[in-house]
Amino acid sequence: MNLALIAATGIVLNCRGPEQAVSSEVIVLVNSNSPEVTKGTQKLIPYLNHFGVSFTTADLAEGSLPSGPEKPALIIVSHPGIAADDMTLTGLLEQYLKKNQASGTGIVSFDLLVPDSLLDFEGDEPGIDPDVGELVFPPEKHYITAYHQPGEVKDLFGYMAVPIMTADNARVLLTGNNHPLLVVAESASGKIVQWTSQDWMYSSVLGPMGGLDDCLWRSVVWAARKPFTMQAIPPIVTMRVDDVVGSGRQQWDETPLHWVRTVNKYGFKPWLSLFIYNLTPEGIEELKELVNSGSATASPHALGRPPRPESSQEHFDAYYEYQMVKDHFIPDYYHPTAIPYLSDYYDEFIFFDHNNRRPWSDDVAAKALKAVDDWYAEVGPLPRSNYLIAHWGEMGSNTISHVANNWGIEFIAKSKILDKAWGDDAPSIKQGPFGLYDEPMVGIPKKVQPRFRSSYSADFIELAGEEFFAFSSTISDITGYELEPDNDVEATADRGIRTLRRGLESKSLAVLFTHETDYIFRVRPENWDAIFRKISQGIAQYNPVYMTTDEALKILRAHHTSAIKNSSFNEGTGELQIIMSGHTDVPTNVFVYTEVNNEVKEMLVEIPVFKDSTKVEVILDKP
Repeated sequence: MNLALIAATGIVLNCRGPEQAVSSEVIVLVNSNSPEVTKGTQKLIPYLNHFGVSFTTADLAEGSLPSGPEKPALIIVSHPGIAADDMTLTGLLEQYLKKNQASGTGIVSFDLLVPDSLLDFEGDEPGIDPDVGELVFPPEKHYITAYHQPGEVKDLFGYMAVPIMTADNARVLLTGNNHPLLVVAESASGKIVQWTSQDWMYSSVLGPMGGLDDCLWRSVVWAARKPFTMQAIPPIVTMRVDDVVGSGRQQWDETPLHWVRTVNKYGFKPWLSLFIYNLTPEGIEELKELVNSGSATASPHALGRPPRPESSQEHFDAYYEYQMVKDHFIPDYYHPTAIPYLSDYYDEFIFFDHNNRRPWSDDVAAKALKAVDDWYAEVGPLPRSNYLIAHWGEMGSNTISHVANNWGIEFIAKSKILDKAWGDDAPSIKQGPFGLYDEPMVGIPKKVQPRFRSSYSADFIELAGEEFFAFSSTISDITGYELEPDNDVEATADRGIRTLRRGLESKSLAVLFTHETDYIFRVRPENWDAIFRKISQGIAQYNPVYMTTDEALKILRAHHTSAIKNSSFNEGTGELQIIMSGHTDVPTNVFVYTEVNNEVKEMLVEIPVFKDSTKVEVILDKP
């Protein structure tokens, strides 16, 4: 699907005079001698990578400033204590920033003392307020805070520390306990954004996907000299549904997957994680039609939920029962040639012995995987998605080779290491953009706080010698893990809109996630229709592009394997030249930001499939 709003030709014209070429270079300053350096390297830089900002890192530990490039589009002071108490370096840094700002370079700083012109301490001594439990947006709108309502209050998970300062020479865009957290200033030559604390970047306070990421990327865009380029994810919307059994006929005397057809009406193309043995012949035929028409994709999640008393929570006592939804759906149908039950109660798992908290033996794992292969051979042809999520996220290492090499799985969701049960105290798999580093406890915990945090991963990982591109997105602080739809149309639609807005505003792949056997089966068909009509209307302002998860993940992976190497603008010709490096297997996109009459404009440029490098050009209006 073509996402481009501007068609890039792929042809590069020669610039007419080097004096007319303006670079979009971004310089990120760090100081490895500073005790605060990890706030830049482990918190801010992962955000920049996620947003697709092309940058060069300069370490000030040697006591010198970058010698080039001339006139960068933006300089980012990435953490507090950037000068590491070196007064000589502090003076040189102020001169460096003022010189570049005079030539139109923007500045985004996370050091409250650099630059020194916007903020002042209250009183003679610096002070810190450690008890900021909510953030407040001002009554007036600004580009950086445009996604937030005037006067909006953002509740935090924990209490963060904010310096006690005044902003006499800047406009305040965000406060905590009336202390400035985010301030801006601009002159005829350039713009400055200054954050006084990075505590909100930690999950103990708020963290990625927590509702403030938009202010970060918009800070970068607003401050940077235009035109400015950024390889962020386009406004793609997907849907994920786990524990799919096709309940429609049994519950409502509708077609088994009627709810998929309903969401299709409003653009959604859900990815379905199947309980394969519960799909009736009618459901299988409907699934084939949906998959073959591009209206959905699907892959195995578990063998199924047997129609037996032991499938109901009232008939078993398990360590994970508190995590389950009461009175979940138990299908009447179970595939007639199914293999004998592997478990005494609850569901039949493919990839792990869930009830006994251990991997299947090699023999049982092979038996379960063969059962899936036999089912597909019997009911087929049925295309299988190349994205896989195991039931409860549990997988044994003895299943990995089969799913990679026999099923062709390229994409996976896996947060914990292999061979460990859900709930085990097991290490998480290190994966970007936000989970590459162990995170310290920051701030003071609140007595009452949400049980779940939002999470987002998109990175290559290795499992049992096989490489996958891992992806998962759960906006869990709105409802507690997933959408949890019910027959309250207004409330459910509101949760769905807020969930998708969070992803779209964070420049992330937006996912609406739920379960059929926990929630969808309970929702009356007419209410389900009304919910998705309202959700689609509620996100229309973002111009969403609805895709299958398989399509979207190929784009996400291609953004990961490619990057903006450089972009430059010829003021004489109005030509923007974008140089890409890496490789892609599907077309990707780059955001181009321009500014006319103090209004920032956003547009997408399509980048064709390429290997090693490519150049594209766009003709913009001359300033």
